Amino acid sequence: MTMGIVFLEELEILLLTGKVKKKLLAMVRQFGVPTLFLTISAAEVQCITLLILLSEVVDKKKLTELEAENLPYDIKTRLIQSDPFICATYFGIKLK
Repeated sequence: MTMGIVFLEELEILLLTGKVKKKLLAMVRQFGVPTLFLTISAAEVQCITLLILLSEVVDKKKLTELEAENLPYDIKTRLIQSDPFICATYFGIKLK
């Protein structure tokens, strides 16, 4: 619990006052020390470069950026499902 109090004291110095502070303290008492959860999405359907690459590998067809952007959703998902290794590798490289 000490770590949570230190965290709250630092937040107080930075930006918390009044009502927000009371609400946050109540949440810590009820739920415990806050933890951080981070959700990262690859968003493959929106990644034009990945779609161009997948089109070349899967369909042997070179697309322009405009063509890749305007692909129907079902074609985008088919390309992504056709080669999950490339998608995972591409995401790993982008994440690093």
